[in-house]
Amino acid sequence: MLARSLMALWQGVRHVMVPGVCLGCHAVLSPERNDFCSQCLQLFSVDPNLTCPRCSSTVGPNVDLSEGCTQCRTERFAFDRAFRLGPYAGPLRELVLRMKCAGSEALCDAVGERWAETIRPKFTANRIDLVVPVPLHWRRRWQRGFNQSQLLAQALARRLNVPCAGGLRRVRHTPKQPTLSPTARRENMRNAFRAARTAGIDGKSVVLVDDVLTTGSTAHEASRALRAAGAASITVAVVAHGR
Repeated sequence: MLARSLMALWQGVRHVMVPGVCLGCHAVLSPERNDFCSQCLQLFSVDPNLTCPRCSSTVGPNVDLSEGCTQCRTERFAFDRAFRLGPYAGPLRELVLRMKCAGSEALCDAVGERWAETIRPKFTANRIDLVVPVPLHWRRRWQRGFNQSQLLAQALARRLNVPCAGGLRRVRHTPKQPTLSPTARRENMRNAFRAARTAGIDGKSVVLVDDVLTTGSTAHEASRALRAAGAASITVAVVAHGR
């Protein structure tokens, strides 16, 4: 109790001396807040939209989801299901875009903690053994200095109390996906990943983590590599869905 009181007192003094700012909107934080203001914290609340359990697209209330939604039922995915925090729009989109910028590690860590806390309950019905981030090619990793998906994956692994593995590699340097059509995205990502047989994936239930899922091309190809290494089931977890 004393330690908690002293911590609260220190946070108050610290905010008076050097006021913290919200990592989302850059507003000055009140002394009891860390990282995000109350308005930006709403970005990490439960998604108000109905979503497809197969691809996490936003769907209407009367859509038959027995074989996926209209966006994905004709697609063949190597993953089993997909969970998201929310749609790739508005302030959440801006936050994701900022996470891709050099020097944004602190932002990624803070988003990861809040995202993992919100999304963790969705995994209670499924056994999870391992969390794996979608990797960057070494050139892009070198340019950016970090992989935002890895920081997200580490936060989720801590929440789920399972290991975070790095056995998945990006073996081809590919053009950025947003500039391509859906068909070109699939071709662009084909055979872009490889998972080592020694990565401890064989027989495991895996969560594959990325920041955004749009057509599912990246998640599908990464999942194909995980399946080749023996993954028993694959759940995709993202911050935002782009469709």
